[in-house]
Amino acid sequence: MVNRATVRSWFDQHTGLGACISVLVALAVAFAVVVADRLSTQRDKNAAVNAEINQISRAASEFDPIVQQYIRLVHAHEANGYYDKQLGDPRLSRMNVFMKMPVDLWPSVESYDAFRRYYDASFTLLETSAAGSPSINTEDRINASKGTLEALQKTLDTARR
Repeated sequence: MVNRATVRSWFDQHTGLGACISVLVALAVAFAVVVADRLSTQRDKNAAVNAEINQISRAASEFDPIVQQYIRLVHAHEANGYYDKQLGDPRLSRMNVFMKMPVDLWPSVESYDAFRRYYDASFTLLETSAAGSPSINTEDRINASKGTLEALQKTLDTARR
């Protein structure tokens, strides 16, 4: 067993080493504090991105029943003027808000692109009811919109942190 006097005399003989050890311990503690702060900041950023992804996903999921109802009405030949009747719906407004959001504020460029494809396909389809032109092939627009919501959801899931 080592007695106190031996340890104390060793440190007395090596005073510079004791100071060096103290500095190294202080640096290690400071480094640990910086790393913990950085991890906390990154967790906060990740939480904010995930919250934004949830909002985008919810807006698209809540909007999609409007699109699906239009498709049902098209097949029942009762869709005339449907889009105009939906213009005051807050679900359309939320989609427009996200569409106007600059690309650099999106969780990823891929999520912006997927949202844009879903938005464009859906609104192009819905606007068919307002156009009233016989030259527009509604079935082509329905087919173009198929799978765009699922692709958006998959892209948003990939962007989660």
